[in-house]
Amino acid sequence: MVERRIVSGDDTYGVVGRALMSALADHAPLRVRRLHVRFSRPVATGETIRTDIWIESDGKAAFQSTSIEGDVTVLSNGYFEFTA
Repeated sequence: MVERRIVSGDDTYGVVGRALMSALADHAPLRVRRLHVRFSRPVATGETIRTDIWIESDGKAAFQSTSIEGDVTVLSNGYFEFTA
């Protein structure tokens, strides 16, 4: 069995935050107003994270991130606020 390291929560938060900023805020950090998330499970090195986004209203979105390899939710109750 190959031992895999756990990715820090800060790194996971950053990767998902960047994906949200790219998808919803036109890659502009100054348009990001709020990012909130619950860390549900650890992510191992090499895992691919998929983030599903639901637009709730102008400038507000909910999201959830899943490890494709583990088929488990790694970030839940995600909330992203941005200037439209």
